[in-house]
Amino acid sequence: AQRLLDRYPEDCGMRLHLGQCLMQQNRLPEAERHFREVVSRSGGNSMEARPLLLAARQALADILLQRCDFAAAAEELRSVLLLEPKQAALLAQLGGAFAELGRIDEAVAALTEATHLDPALAAAHYNLGAVLAHAGRLGEAIPCYERALAIAPDDADLQNNLGFALL
Repeated sequence: AQRLLDRYPEDCGMRLHLGQCLMQQNRLPEAERHFREVVSRSGGNSMEARPLLLAARQALADILLQRCDFAAAAEELRSVLLLEPKQAALLAQLGGAFAELGRIDEAVAALTEATHLDPALAAAHYNLGAVLAHAGRLGEAIPCYERALAIAPDDADLQNNLGFALL
């Protein structure tokens, strides 16, 4: 991929692929550089560039979340959601980032929307329950944990959190 990019530096598809390969090798700074390059070169939002732009921004958000840069990750996720608003998994990630930033109302809103878009997304129900529980809203957290447990009955962390909320 690098040799092809040396020959064709404008090839955003190959640059995205190289970034994804580097990410799998846990070479995150190098991967981030390639994803940022795709974003800067794909800014036109043409229909051809849009999937590359979305994939690069989503990968950037993943890297930023891994290094606990929650504010920057939230901005990347918002950028993706502006173009593709009905992505439950991305809304769940955004809710998690907001929770880490202490923006509880925004976290609850994003996670609630994620659970409505994909009722089978156990992580969204679980995280919504966790955010509500940490905010002292245990009565609201319990049904979230119960819905998540119905989807993922063997999740020990979830069972523990539900037990704590019930206690």
